[in-house]
Amino acid sequence: MGTKRFLLGVLCGVIATAVLAALAIVVLVSRPVAQLPKAAAAPAGDIAVSVQEGYLGTLATQLAREQEPMIQQVAVDVRPEARVDMTLGIQVTILGQELDLQVQLVNTVRVDDARLRFDVQKVEFAGLDIPLDLLPQSLRTTLEATVADVNARVNQMLEGTGLEPLGVTTDDSSLTISLRAQ
Repeated sequence: MGTKRFLLGVLCGVIATAVLAALAIVVLVSRPVAQLPKAAAAPAGDIAVSVQEGYLGTLATQLAREQEPMIQQVAVDVRPEARVDMTLGIQVTILGQELDLQVQLVNTVRVDDARLRFDVQKVEFAGLDIPLDLLPQSLRTTLEATVADVNARVNQMLEGTGLEPLGVTTDDSSLTISLRAQ
């Protein structure tokens, strides 16, 4: 008698699983496919250059280490609406102890007067948003000098190639710059 109940239970379980699987398939098939958001088109130009955030991170790390050796790594996170956030991995020594800190810079990128321009909007450290005007003067000056240097280098490179930026768009992983030959 115990074997019959066991087999009946197994059979009921298999049937119930098949019915639930069929219902799940019907529900999934009947749902409309979600439309993927489309990135806004950059202004038409002669050339459109798209740069992935991995390469931007490598380039930013190289530039940052030239400016400040305590910066070990820069991770770039490109976001929609012209945001290019950067997380700086900084190694500092405090009271003889080496500490690894992470500081996030929330940036925007835009074209202003035919020049590409990165702007730091705020700094985040340990989960706290720190407005730029509350940073110590020496740190704010260093940050502003570094941003100015990056902007100057990027624009000198573009001028050297004879290209002028027209517009910038971003999506979840890349930065696209529309350029025109001068």
